[in-house]
Amino acid sequence: MKKLILSGILLLAGFMGLTAQNVVNGKVVDNEGNPIPGAKIEVVGSTESTITELDGTFRLETQKPVKKVKAFYVGMQTKTQTVKPDMLIKLQQSNSQISWRVNAGFGGANITGDDMEDDTSLKPSYKLGIGMEIPLGRNWLLMSSLEYKLKGCKWSEEGGNFSFKEDISLHYLQLPVMGAYRLNFRDDMNLTFKAGLYVAYGLKGEMKITETYDGMTEKETYNLFNGEDDENDELKRFDSGVITGIDFGYKRFIVGLEADFGFINLLKHDEEDISIYNGTVFFSVGYRF
Repeated sequence: MKKLILSGILLLAGFMGLTAQNVVNGKVVDNEGNPIPGAKIEVVGSTESTITELDGTFRLETQKPVKKVKAFYVGMQTKTQTVKPDMLIKLQQSNSQISWRVNAGFGGANITGDDMEDDTSLKPSYKLGIGMEIPLGRNWLLMSSLEYKLKGCKWSEEGGNFSFKEDISLHYLQLPVMGAYRLNFRDDMNLTFKAGLYVAYGLKGEMKITETYDGMTEKETYNLFNGEDDENDELKRFDSGVITGIDFGYKRFIVGLEADFGFINLLKHDEEDISIYNGTVFFSVGYRF
């Protein structure tokens, strides 16, 4: 009988020992050492999770031995940590709750539509901007910025002793608002898909014409947003359209590809049902604060 009882005690102790191997204990604190109650502790690669107590401590029993856990809390940076006895997880304030970014872009612009020649070409263009990112959830963001952007197009025709060149430059102050989804590969590396709408106000619009005939060259410049020479050359100052892009982020640095397409007819006088629209493609680099 004594042997049976002793065997039962040993079996129970062994079972408890095995169970203890699948228990993760620890505490979650902020950067100043204050406990964080209500933080979520999740096993990496599993759906098993728990919530910290009022004193920041947690106990997570798992079905299998655990190597790493991830800690989440609103307003804090997510942290992944290797499991060890009585582990301490320190969470930093999230610098992405409202983060700011500056960017510069280089690319090409064109104007397409009924009134444009088939052989219009891309005009080298650029943009400068400052923007913000507001998190809406674990991976969703609202992104907006204020940008100075150059748009327009080029067109030329040559034949014999005659050449004609037209260069349209449209300078805009543009405000895009986009929804975005971010895939985090690591804490310092991510890929962001974004799409939305933009509105723009024309600061300056010029059309430069260079005409050469029999070795004689004439140049003229027209103000497209306040045309005084020919009202048919006037364009609307306001523009709007769709914008989409993709960004790759590494630490605080960002590189991306972005395109926008206008859906407002730029012609101010459209009695002949003629429509033209802006379009741009940019490669951009940026830095997130």
